[in-house]
Amino acid sequence: MKYFRKAAYTGLVCAFIATLFVFFNPAIPAAYADDSCPIEKVTPTISIMGEDFDTSQLERPALPVDCTRVIRSVIVSFQPEDVTGTISSISIVRGTPPEDAHKFENTDDWTDKVTEFGCSNIKVKNGDDLVISCGGTAVLKPGMTFYSAAGKDFKSSHFPIKFKVTLSEDFSDQYKSIYGLH
Repeated sequence: MKYFRKAAYTGLVCAFIATLFVFFNPAIPAAYADDSCPIEKVTPTISIMGEDFDTSQLERPALPVDCTRVIRSVIVSFQPEDVTGTISSISIVRGTPPEDAHKFENTDDWTDKVTEFGCSNIKVKNGDDLVISCGGTAVLKPGMTFYSAAGKDFKSSHFPIKFKVTLSEDFSDQYKSIYGLH
């Protein structure tokens, strides 16, 4: 009986250690990453001519995402780098567009609509990670995906401003320093 208890305890300890290794070793998720499924096109660079912008005024298509991607960082980039402002809203929505949808659309009449990432009224500067400000990571699943953003009160040394958010499966340095990951 003692041998059985000792073996069961040893098995539990080994299983726990293996679980920790799988969840906290960055090489494991990277091994499963699908490089043939790019996500860079989901969030295009936007040119801001004044202090405010809204992508609903731009013509752009919904894009297919062909695989599941865990988004661990959403990094804000500006050119010039001295820009500050407020993102009024930002979202990545997956769903089913209507059959007769035009090439350029919004998601108002989509069915099975799911917001995969989103938040509002976030003050930003170059290099900020929106995963921290917006409440956590996101999972992009296969389907038609539509990105939208709006902002206000953008200040810069000169215009136009180039605005981009970069999606990544890696935790940002900002996230790692806040949460003690190395």
